[in-house]
Amino acid sequence: MPKPKIKIQHRFVTKLLISHILLASIPIIFTGFVLIKTARKTVEQNFKDRIIELARHSEKNITMVWENAEKILALNTSNILNIWGNRITQELLINEIINEFHIFRGLKLLDDSGYVVVSTSFIEDSTRYPDKDLLETIFSKTEYQSEVFLSEDKLPLIKIAKPILKLEELVGILVAEVNLKEMWDLIESSVVGEGAQAFVFDKSGRYIAHSERKRVYLGEKFQEPEIFNKIALEDEGQTLYVNREKIEMVAACVPISKLGWWVVIQQPTQKAFAVSHKMKILILWFVVVSILLSSFIAFLYTRWIVTPVNQLISGIDKFSAGNLKYRMPKLGRDEISTLAEQFNEMAEKLTIFQDKLKRGERAETLSKLASVLSHEIKNPLNAMVINMRIIEREFKKPSPQIDKMRHYLEIVAGEIQRVDNLVNNFLLIAKPQRLERKPINIKKILDDLIISQQADALQSGVRVIRRYQISQLEILIDARKIRQVFLNIFLNAVQSMPGGGNLTIELDSANSPLDKNQQLWIVIKFSDTGKGMTKEQLNRIFDFYYSTKEGGTGLGLSIAQQIVDEHGGRIEVESSQGIGSAFLVFLPGK
Repeated sequence: MPKPKIKIQHRFVTKLLISHILLASIPIIFTGFVLIKTARKTVEQNFKDRIIELARHSEKNITMVWENAEKILALNTSNILNIWGNRITQELLINEIINEFHIFRGLKLLDDSGYVVVSTSFIEDSTRYPDKDLLETIFSKTEYQSEVFLSEDKLPLIKIAKPILKLEELVGILVAEVNLKEMWDLIESSVVGEGAQAFVFDKSGRYIAHSERKRVYLGEKFQEPEIFNKIALEDEGQTLYVNREKIEMVAACVPISKLGWWVVIQQPTQKAFAVSHKMKILILWFVVVSILLSSFIAFLYTRWIVTPVNQLISGIDKFSAGNLKYRMPKLGRDEISTLAEQFNEMAEKLTIFQDKLKRGERAETLSKLASVLSHEIKNPLNAMVINMRIIEREFKKPSPQIDKMRHYLEIVAGEIQRVDNLVNNFLLIAKPQRLERKPINIKKILDDLIISQQADALQSGVRVIRRYQISQLEILIDARKIRQVFLNIFLNAVQSMPGGGNLTIELDSANSPLDKNQQLWIVIKFSDTGKGMTKEQLNRIFDFYYSTKEGGTGLGLSIAQQIVDEHGGRIEVESSQGIGSAFLVFLPGK
C-alpha cells in the first residue's frame, strides 16, 4: 500500500526548521526590542540634556551680562559722584563708558529734579526726563528697571536707573539704556534643529527674545499652561507637552532669577527624536535581515540533518514496495548512519527469511494443488478409460456402430480438454508469467469484452448495462491478464443468473477508504441481480478449487485475485442473498 501523504505542517523537516528559526529569532527579536528601547531612551535623554544645558548656558550668559552692566553702572555712579559739578568731566566719563562698553545704547545724567544734565544724546540736555515711573522710583531712593522695549530701529532695550546719593541725599540720577541685541543673538544661536525654537519671556509671558523675531515685534505672548505650571513651581528641567497647534514638543525651561524671566528651548518631538526613529528603522532592518539570514542558515542546517532521514525513509519505501534487494547507502557517521546499517542487516535477514518462507509456502501450496489436481484428474481419466473400453468393445463387433463410437470419442476428447485446462491453470498458479505492462485505455478492454460475450449473455437472458464515469484514461497494465480477470468475473455473474437478470458494469475513479493518502484508483464494478452468496461462501470465494456452482473448477476467481495483486490492486466483494453480488476491482491509476 502506498505510504500516507504527510501534511507539510506535520513533517519532521517543518517542525525542525521552525524550532531552529524560533531558537535563532527569539534572541534576535528580544535583542532588537532592547536595542530599540535603549536607543530611544538614550537619544531622548541626550537631547533633553543638550537643550537643558543650552538653556542654562543662555541663562548664565544673560545673567552675567546683566550683572556686568549693573556693576559698571554702580562703579561709575561712584565716579560721577566724585566729579559732581564738573560737567565736562562727566561728559567725558559718560562717553568713555559708551565707547568702552557696547552693551549700553545710551547714558544720561539727571539732577535731583529730573532734568538732563549730561547725555550721550545732546538733544536732550537741560530737558526734564519724561519717564515719570522712573523718576518716582528714583526719588524714593530705589533702583529702577524698566520692561524691555523696542527702539525705533527695532532693537531690544531696557532702562536701568541708579540714584546718586551723597550723605543719603539724592543729588543725581544715572540712567542707562541697555542693548539686549546680544541676548537676541545668543537665543537665535541656541536653536537646535529643524522646527526648534528658543526664546525668553517675562512673568506675563511676553516674548523678550525669540528665534523668530517677528513674535517679539508683534508683542506676542507665550501661552502654554504646562510651562507656566513649571514657572509657578520655580522649577527648571525638561518636559513633554502638546502645544495649542496639537504638536508634541520637548522643552527645557530655566529661570533667569535676577530678572524674573525664563529661557525656553523647545523642538517638536518628531524632529527632536528623528535620530531615534532612524535608529529604530535600522535596528528593525538588522532584526529582519538577521532573522532571514538565520532562517536561511537554519534551512541549510535542517536540510543537512533531514537529508539522511529522507534517504532512510525512501529506502524503507523501496524495500516495503517489494524491492528486497535494495540496501541503504552510507549516510555518514552519526546515529542515522548506524540506523541505516542496522536496517541493511535487518533487510538481509528478512530477505533470507522471506525466501525460506516463500519456498515453504510455495511447496505447501503446490503440494495442496498437486493433491487437488491429482484428485481432479482422476475423474476425467476414469471417464476416458471407461469410454475407451466401450469403444474397444464396439470396435471388435462384426458390424460396429460408427455413430456410437464417434459419440464416445467426443466424450474422450472433452475429458482430454478438461485435463489440459486443469494442467494449464495449475501451471498458471504455480509459475505465473511476468507482467507485460503497457499504457491501455481500460474502457476499451471492457467494451471489447462486452462485445465478445454479449450474445451469450442475451441468450441466457442477461442484459448488460454500462455506466462509465471516465472514458479517456490510460493505465499501465497487462491487457491480456486484466481481460482474463474481467472475463472470469463476467462469466461468474452471468452464471449466477440462470433465470436472467441485469449485469451492470461501472467504471470510475476514487480514493480507496483503506488509504489515508490521495492515491488515485480506477474502480471497475460488476453488479449482478443473481441469487447472491452466504457469508461462508464469501469467506471462501477466492480459495483454490472452491466453486459455488456445479462443474466449476474453482480456479477462475483465485487466478483473477492473483493477477490483480500482481498489478498492485485488490478485489472486494459485496453480496446479499436474494439480491445479488458486486465485484469491485481496484487498479492503481498512477
